[in-house]
Amino acid sequence: MSATGLSELNQQVQRSLHLLGDLPANWVVPRADVDHDVAIIGAGQTGLAALFGLRRAGVTRVTLLDGAQQGATGSWLTKARMNVLRTPKRIGGPELGIPALSFQAWYEAQHGAERYQAIGRIDRHDWGAYLEWYREVLELPVRFATRLISVEPAHDHLVLTLESQGRRFTETTRKLVLATGGVGSGRPNIPDVLVTGLPPALYSHTDASIDFSTLRGKAVAVVGAGSSAFDAAAVALEQGASRVHLLCRREDLPRTGGRSHPALLEVYPWLDDERRLALASLLRPRTPPPPKDSVLRATRHENFHLHLNAALQRAEAIEGRAVLGLGEHTSLEVDFVVAATGYEIDLRHRTELSALVDDIATWADRHPQLQQSPRHASLLRHPYLDQGYELTEKRTGQAPYLRHIHLFSFGGTVSFGGHVGDVPSLPVGIPRLVAALVRNLFVEDFQPWLESISAEPRPVFDRADYAGAVRTLAETTPA
Repeated sequence: MSATGLSELNQQVQRSLHLLGDLPANWVVPRADVDHDVAIIGAGQTGLAALFGLRRAGVTRVTLLDGAQQGATGSWLTKARMNVLRTPKRIGGPELGIPALSFQAWYEAQHGAERYQAIGRIDRHDWGAYLEWYREVLELPVRFATRLISVEPAHDHLVLTLESQGRRFTETTRKLVLATGGVGSGRPNIPDVLVTGLPPALYSHTDASIDFSTLRGKAVAVVGAGSSAFDAAAVALEQGASRVHLLCRREDLPRTGGRSHPALLEVYPWLDDERRLALASLLRPRTPPPPKDSVLRATRHENFHLHLNAALQRAEAIEGRAVLGLGEHTSLEVDFVVAATGYEIDLRHRTELSALVDDIATWADRHPQLQQSPRHASLLRHPYLDQGYELTEKRTGQAPYLRHIHLFSFGGTVSFGGHVGDVPSLPVGIPRLVAALVRNLFVEDFQPWLESISAEPRPVFDRADYAGAVRTLAETTPA
């Protein structure tokens, strides 16, 4: 690893930013009644890129908060269990069009171009280290270990209740960005039979930070057959589990990827609702297959057992173990159960939004005629977002404050056509988010700005600078 190469890249980043021109001075009209123009919750890849984008747009009174300690933000170095990212290595990310800020530039500066060409996909530890470098080289300030407790509307801004080091306090902001990832729009989706049938000590969701070393020598069941299921199974086996049973409710594993148009993320939000729902209802049920390397990582272990047509129907605790019913006469006894069952998108589960949730429009509110359709049931729970990721009102005119809250997380899937907040969403999504914040702040500040430019402008030079050159035509010598 080359420290010299990284030092040279750091200089190249600063040179690239310099060539783009000076950072704009903050143009947002200062207000004494608010602490921040924008508050961003979540300092993972999305929050960092959003802060950088706003700074480049001349919005500098921004605070970025994360409930985790430094080094534990996002999921890459905490809850993620894949060896490599599922995103192709050449796809854009948080660099926002600046080549020197890309993962490839960072990796090649330390390991060389040949080593980069040799890797198939990006190691998740490398991605986590890259994001830490991104934060440091851009000098993006983060308030770590600061958690959002609640949001409440004021006259024309928002009041945030925060908690840090055991102390609760309030701060105010004009705009709020919720960049809180997969769980930020709801909660982990845990099968009811596990919740009602087992004590918490016998099961966990993949969203939690599971200590797999405690499962050495034990039998483990993984519910689900997607990427996170195979990753969890592999980690359990690598940590010495005696057996791992992966329970797939389908007749076979999903093996084909969904088809997408290269311009989908760009144009999807501009489609009418009918087309967006048609696309969402077509694409969402198509469970993306787990990467081949994730499957092979698990199946290379002889004590890995894949069970097809194994829908979980019952669960009970017997003598400290979990007994799972998979059919009328089929059961499985294990020491621990991992639910790799995704997330339930429903803002009613977000306690920080409890004071607002009754005002927030969902797709069900916009299309009540579809509420009895099983095909649309899960889609309709998603919040109905405006073009800049803003929450919208359930009843027009009753909650105008919602336009101040931008939800940049998985809850935007139906409104924007992809997992908002994952790596592929950043090149299109962050500029769209920043543009919306800039537009909304400018429109709200239009009157004071207009008054400021309507006043008599200050001269940029004095009359004395040109008085000696003034001549009348009669004084002018003919050429």
